[in-house]
Amino acid sequence: MDDNDARLCEATMLAKIEASHDLGRWLVNYTPPNGVGFMFDSHPNTQRISRMVESDGHSGASFAGCIRAVQVKLKGMNRCWRCMPCNGIMEAKPACAYWYNR
Repeated sequence: MDDNDARLCEATMLAKIEASHDLGRWLVNYTPPNGVGFMFDSHPNTQRISRMVESDGHSGASFAGCIRAVQVKLKGMNRCWRCMPCNGIMEAKPACAYWYNR
């Protein structure tokens, strides 16, 4: 897999995870068990993401690298991931109960 393929796979995975807000919230807070990593992780959400991007033709290693890159991107986004009525966009914080009640 070259760099262009990797970027395309990351963009595809990111879009699919963002479309399912529960997965985005889960992924930013999840750490696979020690010695397992995402490559051999059996968590149902990891398996769900794997099925969502099955058509990308990932090997175990490319899936692990891709999900880790997406996790880093999600953590760096300007999103709160606490509640999703505002779709996680921090600019909407006046309407967000979490931010409003802080």
